[in-house]
Amino acid sequence: MEKILETILEEIKGIKEEVRNEMQEMKTELREEMQEMKTELREEMQEVKTELRAEMDERFTQQSKEIGEELSNVVIFLEKRDNELKELITGSIKIQTEILKELEINRAEHESYNTRLHKIELTQAFMEEKLLKSS
Repeated sequence: MEKILETILEEIKGIKEEVRNEMQEMKTELREEMQEMKTELREEMQEVKTELRAEMDERFTQQSKEIGEELSNVVIFLEKRDNELKELITGSIKIQTEILKELEINRAEHESYNTRLHKIELTQAFMEEKLLKSS
């Protein structure tokens, strides 16, 4: 009877050791998988960051182009108005007031673009800090 109990105890110890080994292997595998997932996530975040930068550059380029076109249109408009002023001296105060209003609107729009650009730069800096902190 004692021998049977010893045999059972030996088998239990063997099984216990096997379970420990399997648990350790599972822990190691999980750690490796977590590390791989972490690496993949970092790579994906870097890709997203790169894409966002490219998209922002594209938007800035497009906005700059639109602003240039608008300014060109304003210059053409102002030249046309200037010629009309030379021909029609009467009513010049009214026309000058309209030009000043349009210039003020354009200045306000330009300041709005500058504000947007600054906000985007701040957001980008914040996101970069956040990414660096999370790394």
